[in-house]
Amino acid sequence: MPGSGKASIEQITFEDNRVDKNQIHRLADCNFIKRHENIIITGSTGIGKSYLASAIGHQACSLGYH
Repeated sequence: MPGSGKASIEQITFEDNRVDKNQIHRLADCNFIKRHENIIITGSTGIGKSYLASAIGHQACSLGYH
């Protein structure tokens, strides 16, 4: 996951298999917000949990969730 600048779904890399591409695309539509669901991101230190959370947050804002 890139470490600088604004986090975005488009910049997430999938070749190292740290995250599931299909799951990320399902989260990127932000339907979990409409369903009032939470998401929990777990993993080892340095794997990109904060970046992923930030990217999903930016995506939600771009879709009009404020």
